[in-house]
Amino acid sequence: RQMSGGVDLHASFEDWGGKSALIDPAVKAANAAYETEVHFRKCYGVMAELFEVHGHLSNVLPRSGFKFLDLGCAPGGFSSYLLNDPRCQAGFGVTLPSVSGGFPMRLRSPN
Repeated sequence: RQMSGGVDLHASFEDWGGKSALIDPAVKAANAAYETEVHFRKCYGVMAELFEVHGHLSNVLPRSGFKFLDLGCAPGGFSSYLLNDPRCQAGFGVTLPSVSGGFPMRLRSPN
């Protein structure tokens, strides 16, 4: 549950009646797009930091190339970083559809 200044926001929303249907669909869509973008950038940044701190994983990833499987890949920040690595030959991602509670997928790549 999300707390703000000691107030349980979920409980406050429930007390209000949980009328999420009253929120403008355009506002919901814009918020979802923003949250997806933030999550994508955070994931990309975390992967970049891991590679930088660990010498671009040169002792782990073969120079001849690698492939990867990303489970729960949406919105695609981790995969995007890996696909930009010149050693990456291909990547495969599996995730929930956004209508089932997953993030929308932002990444489209031929490899």
